[in-house]
Amino acid sequence: FLDKSLCPEGKHVIHVYSSGGEPYEPWEKLEVGSPEYEAYKEERAEVLWKAVERCIPDIRDRVEFSIIGSPLAHEAFLRRDRGTYGMAWAAGTSAPHAGL
Repeated sequence: FLDKSLCPEGKHVIHVYSSGGEPYEPWEKLEVGSPEYEAYKEERAEVLWKAVERCIPDIRDRVEFSIIGSPLAHEAFLRRDRGTYGMAWAAGTSAPHAGL
């Protein structure tokens, strides 16, 4: 979805995320905000950066703001069990926005 009101003219928003199946166990041993936690977030986000770089090779040079979420952040701020992420819908029904 393209929403031009999300940023100034000439700028863009890219929201990149992996499946909600991130293993929780490594995260629950970390203290939010600790150097270990921040390093692990960077490590886990690397695969996403590389995927975006396949389309926008110089993305890291061009990005002006980046925030990396984690299962612990999703658990705290989104009230998601064990930090799962992504859309939820009832089993046996079509996914929201199916067919777009």
